[in-house]
Amino acid sequence: MQKPVAVTGATGFVGGHLLAALLASGQRVRVLVRDVARLSPEIERDNDLLEIVEGDLDDGTALEKLLTGAGAVIHCAGAIAALNGQGFFKVNQTGAENVAKAAVAAGVERFIHVSSLTAREPHLSDYAASKQAGEDSVAANFPQENLIIVRPPAIYGPGDKETLRLIRALTKPVAILPGRADQKISLMYVCDLADLLVHLVDSKQGGGAVFEVDDGRTGGYGFQEIVELAAKAQDRTMPLVLLPRLLVGLAGVVTLAAAKLFGKPAVLSPAKVRELYHSDWAARGALIKGWQAKVQFGEGFGLTLDWYRQNGWLPASGMRVKSRGTLDNGESLE
Repeated sequence: MQKPVAVTGATGFVGGHLLAALLASGQRVRVLVRDVARLSPEIERDNDLLEIVEGDLDDGTALEKLLTGAGAVIHCAGAIAALNGQGFFKVNQTGAENVAKAAVAAGVERFIHVSSLTAREPHLSDYAASKQAGEDSVAANFPQENLIIVRPPAIYGPGDKETLRLIRALTKPVAILPGRADQKISLMYVCDLADLLVHLVDSKQGGGAVFEVDDGRTGGYGFQEIVELAAKAQDRTMPLVLLPRLLVGLAGVVTLAAAKLFGKPAVLSPAKVRELYHSDWAARGALIKGWQAKVQFGEGFGLTLDWYRQNGWLPASGMRVKSRGTLDNGESLE
């Protein structure tokens, strides 16, 4: 019988799309979840291909159950918001290390670690540093010959709350965005990332390779290109205004102070501002054999905007968005 693929983070945005893609491919899947109710409603709980293990990344018994007999593990779980650096490192480093060690103990043959392009710039934020530390911990604890590390760029698509603010801004008469005119940013549609991860399960590539992935747009996008593509999808023109770093930085200081006061993770912080204004977020990865992205931002924006409007996340509009393809569901968690 085919060995199952073990997946962490299946209740998150990327993990939810990955789970759907694996099941659609006929793959047996075993997922680790803290709360079964947070699985996408699109996922049939009684699917014969799906096995659910309740627990978290600190639960050794749950990890053993998740990984015993699995042929591969795709580690998607991660913290994208935390009250402090310790919160990021607890999940993104220690959690990843726990999975790697448990995978070795269970005899898992293949480890696919989903990191982040921010790991390339660990000095910018605790989040970025924790993602690099997670990569290092996995590489130190799982055999290199059967390890792949994937660094996605900014991921967007149906069901994502994190990029909802960007998509909303690109529907306004004027696109007002934080950023620099000289920035280059790689993007990736979530269904393409899910498809890539499914492909890597049976790929022969490994050796501890680190893949910086994107939607095939060499060198990434500038903000002016992003705005022009979004405007074209809506059959209109749209001017761009980039917010000065000083203004956004002050907002980050205020937001962080409020977050500490109320004990909730900050959406915006000085560290996040450093990430937002970093000049180069273009992926530099090598080609992945036998795979290429299908959806670039012009089309992906339309698909995402359609989903937001159809699901009530953004108000309906009389403008027709030019897009094609099918829409998927998911949650806005990494």
